[in-house]
Amino acid sequence: DARVRAQGDGLVGRPRDVARLAQLREGMLAVLRDHGRPHATVDLVETDGPASRTVTIEARTEAGPETRFGQFQMNGLERTKQVVLRRAVTFKPGDLYRESAVLTSQRRLRQIGAFEFVHLAPEAAARDAHADVLPMIATVAEARPHRFEVGVGYGTEDRFRGSFEWRNVNFYGNGSQWIGTARYSTVTRGAGFGYDHPY
Repeated sequence: DARVRAQGDGLVGRPRDVARLAQLREGMLAVLRDHGRPHATVDLVETDGPASRTVTIEARTEAGPETRFGQFQMNGLERTKQVVLRRAVTFKPGDLYRESAVLTSQRRLRQIGAFEFVHLAPEAAARDAHADVLPMIATVAEARPHRFEVGVGYGTEDRFRGSFEWRNVNFYGNGSQWIGTARYSTVTRGAGFGYDHPY
């Protein structure tokens, strides 16, 4: 990876920096984990350099087995349909394991208003065994489906004003949102409805 190589080249001729060495190691691991090697390890080994007060750094890498995504499992669903989660994840069983796909999928799941907690990770037993197929488990906690917001205020132009908003954040368990709003003041008044469907 060009970015990791640039980080390594940037260490040459500079004072030893523990933080930058750790950053280099994490960068190498990130590249491997995003190319089907989630079990990889990287050790940076330091030895005396060719000149006085210099060190040579060798990266020793164990890539581990090429790994693919396994079955997708879901925990914590009560009202929400499984298809809501399946639509949000960006990988499918048999795809090459990519850490970026896991992070993107978790971010997409968190953006669905139906959940107040989301965690997406490989099955612990398969991960610890360095399996070449990693089942993925999504654990969620559903949010309350109905939300209400009421606002009141006073302004020099519209005098007293008020607003009301109602949301159903998991309409019929499909993760979509129905939104109803109403506003009133001595100058303006109105109401409206909206609908938002994830992915």
